Amino acid sequence: MLAAIRYLDRYRRVPAGWQFAERKLAFFYYLSATDYPVAFRDALRMRGHGTPQPADWPEGLASWQHYYAG
Repeated sequence: MLAAIRYLDRYRRVPAGWQFAERKLAFFYYLSATDYPVAFRDALRMRGHGTPQPADWPEGLASWQHYYAG
């Protein structure tokens, strides 16, 4: 499997320094190597398990949606 992800991290300050308060993953793709050459023509780039699903970004970003809405 191949994947491209973004970490969406939130931190909190504690007496000993900084700690993760929250970590979320956002996927550009998650697919098998055999799907890699053709998957980028499709928004359904989450192909790791079962039925292909839409990728989180860039299509899920507000700026992407705003740009392509107009």
